[in-house]
Amino acid sequence: MIEIHDNVLIESHREQIYMFSIMTEYKIGWDDTATFEHRQYPCLHHTLTSKEWAELDIINGLQDKQLRYRLTSLSFDEATINLATPASIQFPHTHGNSTVFTYYINPEWKNEYYGETIFYDDTLADSVNSVLYKPNRAVLFNGDIPHSIRPASHIAPSYRFTLSIFFKERNFIEEVKNSS
Repeated sequence: MIEIHDNVLIESHREQIYMFSIMTEYKIGWDDTATFEHRQYPCLHHTLTSKEWAELDIINGLQDKQLRYRLTSLSFDEATINLATPASIQFPHTHGNSTVFTYYINPEWKNEYYGETIFYDDTLADSVNSVLYKPNRAVLFNGDIPHSIRPASHIAPSYRFTLSIFFKERNFIEEVKNSS
């Protein structure tokens, strides 16, 4: 499953997430793959705390009520803002059995800036889909689909921000155990 959603968030949430993205602190070291040699190309990221997740209230900012319902029927796992520069190196990777909701944060972006999300077949020999980076767009996909980012062009803004939210299938038995 690879679904593209446009005009995802209401304006106040768009602005809030963008301002948060440009003001937050980033860490070096998000490894896209387990390959040791790739570690010389670490990614910049910020994993949201539970307080930040609650304050941003992203799910309630979704304009599409059906999409909001689908995401709330899943169990939230974590959310990470990825910061890529035109010099960033990206490798194909997966996110296991997660359902991934990746939101494109930058308020302005042109096609000639590149930065697409590329999805691959299981052998990584061919791409099966490419999603253009567009402001206020999100991609909902199965985390087991190999994917990567096409680096931004040298004329692109210095930073390409994405918010990736990871969901798991709900385990109602575990939820009941943990609520006791």
